[in-house]
Amino acid sequence: MNRPIGGISQPETGPEQTEHSERNTHRKFPDSPYYRVAPVLPFLETPGDISLEPALMAYLNEFDGFNPLYILDRPFSTYSPVQILEQKTDQLSPYEFVRSEIPSWQARLSRIQQYGSSLQMVGGEANGMYVMHHHTRHLHSIDTGLNMEVILRANNFRNEAVRVATLCGLLHDIATPLFGDIAKKEIPGLSEEVNFELYLSRNPDFQQELPHKFGIGVDFLKEWICNRGLLGELLDIADRMAYTARDVAELIGAYKLVLPAAGEKLKEVFADIRDCQEILARDPVLFDLILEISVKSIQGKWRPVFDNPERLVRFLKLRILMHRIIYLNPALWKREMYIGQVLAFLLDCGAITKDTLLFGNTPEKISDEMSRLFKEGELPQDPEGFGTSEDFYSLRLYPGRSEALVMADEQRKPQYVVFVKRIPKVKPGIDYLTGTEIPLYQVLPERARELDLLAASTEQWMVCTANIADKSGPFYDFLKARSRQG
Repeated sequence: MNRPIGGISQPETGPEQTEHSERNTHRKFPDSPYYRVAPVLPFLETPGDISLEPALMAYLNEFDGFNPLYILDRPFSTYSPVQILEQKTDQLSPYEFVRSEIPSWQARLSRIQQYGSSLQMVGGEANGMYVMHHHTRHLHSIDTGLNMEVILRANNFRNEAVRVATLCGLLHDIATPLFGDIAKKEIPGLSEEVNFELYLSRNPDFQQELPHKFGIGVDFLKEWICNRGLLGELLDIADRMAYTARDVAELIGAYKLVLPAAGEKLKEVFADIRDCQEILARDPVLFDLILEISVKSIQGKWRPVFDNPERLVRFLKLRILMHRIIYLNPALWKREMYIGQVLAFLLDCGAITKDTLLFGNTPEKISDEMSRLFKEGELPQDPEGFGTSEDFYSLRLYPGRSEALVMADEQRKPQYVVFVKRIPKVKPGIDYLTGTEIPLYQVLPERARELDLLAASTEQWMVCTANIADKSGPFYDFLKARSRQG
């Protein structure tokens, strides 16, 4: 299918040349007019252990050329750091274009933590520990944009297509609401895909300049951001690799600083963290995998193909482990559900609006309002703190829906609020195509079965209950109404 990409017509952003149709697992970081990259610095102990100390800055100052817009570390990569350059040409880079045409892109996303709140609970119930995640959706968007640029340049795409792909990565989370996934789980209608065009409609200059500068309209961007077509597939990969690399780096870095505790659940978490460490000890530059993705024409359709199946398995296992430790951790979901319900309550009583969440730049104001309600006794637990000595919700886990519903029915008494949530199975990724142009589950069937079994362990049903017999007030009335609605 021919589509206009970057002002030209070509097969669904397929590569300009085909030198990489053969297996190639040793590509170098490609050159670009928009960034410069250095090999991992000799004075760093491990890849990804980057801090902007004087020695690093002195090293970076040896680069000639333009001032950097951003300096990024690339955790667990041979190539770090990366400078995103400020260009003094008539054609702005995608990075500059987004920053200049949508001022709220940096203003909003730099104030939204990647998971809505920087305080992540790892473990279960009272036997948990807390890990601070400092990275934001702004940093994640730059990571994803850079990953898209690297993939396309490594596959010899035309510069017009590279610019469009980079733009997709930079904009894919632009409509993220304040508090990120926490808000989306409890308040309907806040997904980035649903609100992407609405958000950009508030930036008419961007919409007007987009066809002139990139040769596409917002409708094309939305199609790819919804993971359709080749760019959509590549964006999904670039996105997953971006957040996994940075999250693993922060988790392992914070691992030495967490609060120790006892408990069987915590033992499982420690075992998963050790597995993460072992994977990265075996392959300390695992995320060079981004350079081992080829774009090939398969049965008349351009598809991404991973050249190195063994390294792909390592990445997929690492990602599944991160879902077990953090993304789909029931204790974290319980905490996020509570924060989301407080946000839904503030929305219900008119303290905030959906526009506040979709277009606002100051999550701190909402956090301050939550803290005020907690201090005045209107909320049972501080949403932004470590909580009270006893969690508001009690959590029980069940393997299936029927068992969870039986438990929920038994608990539905006037003095209780009860919520049932399904924690989904993480997608194991075993259907990704490999260098032989067939799915991973056919190339390495035993390894794929192991990944699928590990992924299945994340699926479970959680029942959260709270006894509010001695509680009264607007928030508790709100919870009772939501609980009755199922």
